Amino acid sequence: MQKILVCHTGAWIGDMVLLTPTLRALKHTYVKSYLTLLMRPFVTNLMNNNPYVDRCIIDKKQSSNYKSLMRFVRKIRNYSFDIAVVLHPTSYRNALIPYLSKDSNSHWFKL
Repeated sequence: MQKILVCHTGAWIGDMVLLTPTLRALKHTYVKSYLTLLMRPFVTNLMNNNPYVDRCIIDKKQSSNYKSLMRFVRKIRNYSFDIAVVLHPTSYRNALIPYLSKDSNSHWFKL
């Protein structure tokens, strides 16, 4: 089973709706995958009901200090994702979190 992390920390409902075809394509490509979506709290209710998402991780981003970021990175690392897909590439934090949490067996894609 492939454990996939999809990172999109946009806070707009429209962004999340437009994200659904990508989630569907990932689930069809990786049939036995477990898809986790990293997102902001504002869109939690919408994405918790998405049929292609198995788990949601909320990035509350309460503070921008280094210790807070590294605590969150350790949390993500504990899931041992095989693949990370960054769908909000203009966010440094959104790209940095999966990069810092990867292990040597991970594959990384950027869209």
